Amino acid sequence: MKLKIPFYYHIILFLGIFITFYLWDIGINNREMDFVFSTLYFSFNVTFILSIFIVYILNFYTFCDWFFNKKKIVFYLFSIPVSLLIFSGVRYFLQEVIVFELTGIHNYAEKTREITYYIRDNFFFGLPAIILSALSYLFWQFQNTYKLNQQLILENKKAELQMLKSQVSPHFLFNTLNS
Repeated sequence: MKLKIPFYYHIILFLGIFITFYLWDIGINNREMDFVFSTLYFSFNVTFILSIFIVYILNFYTFCDWFFNKKKIVFYLFSIPVSLLIFSGVRYFLQEVIVFELTGIHNYAEKTREITYYIRDNFFFGLPAIILSALSYLFWQFQNTYKLNQQLILENKKAELQMLKSQVSPHFLFNTLNS
């Protein structure tokens, strides 16, 4: 059963996450407004959220769809490290290649740009994308199943009503003809 979810739901979700991320930085982390809205900070945040969004979409439409529909949860658990590696690669490309080319500044220090450290560090940052996509997929799956269940209940009630009508009709004719 293929889920038919409008793509703009995902975009609205991530716009909300992006706004929450910024409000969190301003309100909870007490960062200066000049720093939060600086071009460099904005570019790193946009690429970070974009990395999460890409992995979220990939996980939602491929891994969740492949393994949750076939009830192969163990295979889904094995796909999590693959998704996290993809997240690390996407984030590296966006932040350490594209943003570096535009600004000349790396997000990570020289020592921490080593590939093993970068992957280990991004496993933590990529987990929200995996968890959010799985929970979102399960939510939509539940909604779809509930809708199908309600349609089956309605069809069942219509069939019962039709059966009662067919039982009443001959008796009504018989009684009318006898009187």
